[in-house]
Amino acid sequence: MILFYIFVFSIPLIDSLIKYHIRENFTEGINYDTLLPFLKVTYLKNFGAALGIFPGKLYFLEIFSFLLMASLIYLIFFKKIKDKLFILSSAFVIGGGIGNLLDRIFLGFVTDYIQITFFKPVCNISDYFITLGVLMMAIYIFKSDQENVVTQQTNNF
Repeated sequence: MILFYIFVFSIPLIDSLIKYHIRENFTEGINYDTLLPFLKVTYLKNFGAALGIFPGKLYFLEIFSFLLMASLIYLIFFKKIKDKLFILSSAFVIGGGIGNLLDRIFLGFVTDYIQITFFKPVCNISDYFITLGVLMMAIYIFKSDQENVVTQQTNNF
């Protein structure tokens, strides 16, 4: 459970520090090369959600993000889901969600800055943790469904 707290607090902290540095030191819309040939730094203001969907829907995105994070916290602490994969994936989604929610609340947009040459959209660290968390959550759900099917088949014999 300690990893849950570490990720929930460190993801938004690290992401916010990087975002602040980007806003203060980079020009919006300009690509900057890095030491890695497939990675560029590109500062963009995102007024929507992932991939630019829901542009201008700030309050909707704030409320949706908050409700999603609150739901995951409810499942962990009140429904007592103890599965390590569920807890870690939830920590990634919540940590990333907090990182982007802070931007939306205090700036009115999300600061994006990571551009990978084989994936066009510009994202940030919080986006990648949210994506990883959702993928891990899908694995957890699939794994749980498989275990339920095996349990039901065993009980039918």
